[in-house]
Amino acid sequence: MAMEKPGRLNFGSAGEFSASHLAGALFNARAGVSINHVPYKGAAPALVDLLGGHLDLSFQGPLAVLSLIREGRLKALGYGGERRSKVLPDVPTFAEGGVGGYQLKIWFGLLAPPRTPQDVADRLSAEIAKILAKPAIDRQLAEQGMETLVSDSRQFAALMKADKDRFDALLKSTDINLGR
Repeated sequence: MAMEKPGRLNFGSAGEFSASHLAGALFNARAGVSINHVPYKGAAPALVDLLGGHLDLSFQGPLAVLSLIREGRLKALGYGGERRSKVLPDVPTFAEGGVGGYQLKIWFGLLAPPRTPQDVADRLSAEIAKILAKPAIDRQLAEQGMETLVSDSRQFAALMKADKDRFDALLKSTDINLGR
C-alpha cells in the first residue's frame, strides 16, 4: 500500500528524533517508500490518533501497545527484531515481510561513569546476569513484551557503538537533522 500511495500515508511518532520517528525513517529507507512523519508530543497522543483512525501507522515498542494488540484494538504488522517476538509469535519480522535490513530494538542498560574500574563493572554485570536469569524476572519482562539480553560491559559498549554507527548512517541518508 505504501508503494501504491507514495506520500499519502502517515505515521505518528512520539516526537521529532524519538525512537518511533527513527523507526519510521528507517522503514522508509529500507522499504524504499515515503510515509509521512507526523510528530506528536509523546507516544500516548499518537496512539490516541491511531486508534481514532487519524493516522495510518505508528512504530511503537511492545510495552506501549501489547494490551491494545491483545484486545484487537490494534493490528501488529511487523516486528523489528531479528527473530519473531516471544509474546507476539504470529507477527512476522520486517525481514519476513520483505523489508531487508530493518532491525530496530529498544534496549535498556545500566550505565556507570567512564572511570568506573573494570572489576566493578564486571561484578555489576555478573550480578545483573544472575537476576535476569531468574524465571520470574524473565516472565515479568516477557509479559511486557521485552526479552532479556545478558551482556558484559564490553559487549554492551559494542552494541551501543553498532547502534550509533547504524543510526549515524541513517541520519546521513535521510533528511533528519539533529542540529549537528
